[in-house]
Amino acid sequence: MENLSLRHGRQAKIALLLCLSVATVAAAHAAPKKDKPAASNTARVAPDFTWVGAGGKAYPGKNFRGQPVVIFVAVSPDAGDLRKQAKRIEDKYLDFAAKKTIFVAAFTGTAGRVESNVPFVIAQNGASVAAIYGVQGKGIAVIVLGPDGNVDFTSTPVEGAQRILDIINNTFQAQAAARSGTRS
Repeated sequence: MENLSLRHGRQAKIALLLCLSVATVAAAHAAPKKDKPAASNTARVAPDFTWVGAGGKAYPGKNFRGQPVVIFVAVSPDAGDLRKQAKRIEDKYLDFAAKKTIFVAAFTGTAGRVESNVPFVIAQNGASVAAIYGVQGKGIAVIVLGPDGNVDFTSTPVEGAQRILDIINNTFQAQAAARSGTRS
């Protein structure tokens, strides 16, 4: 008799576990499904910064929304990497101008004017711009913001002008439109 009750006890436990498993699976399927959040046109929102305009007045970087923005973070206007990067941009400046690209220089050390034929906006506090974009080190950093407010690219070496133009032409919005079969 003892074997019979042990066998029935094990069968009862197995049956109970099976019922609990089935109930758990059934409850999971019966639970209301959460809707996925709507797709956004912003994948990686660009942090805001301020820049200095005429007369020393500070303006928010968000004033540039709708235009591509290229930020160069460097120690000073005399940094060799910045001069090299500015020279590369000069060679294709008409292509950038056609895209209404804004160039911003953010200096983590000595501030000043960028010696270039390319017009540069100077960030008000270059060290804080470097910090909000996660830039570390003493070389140059290149940050490309799309017209939609996305950080489309971040790099630490000097970049070719064509590479930066390609990034501007291939923004998050352009990629999303290509995937959906629409044009932006």
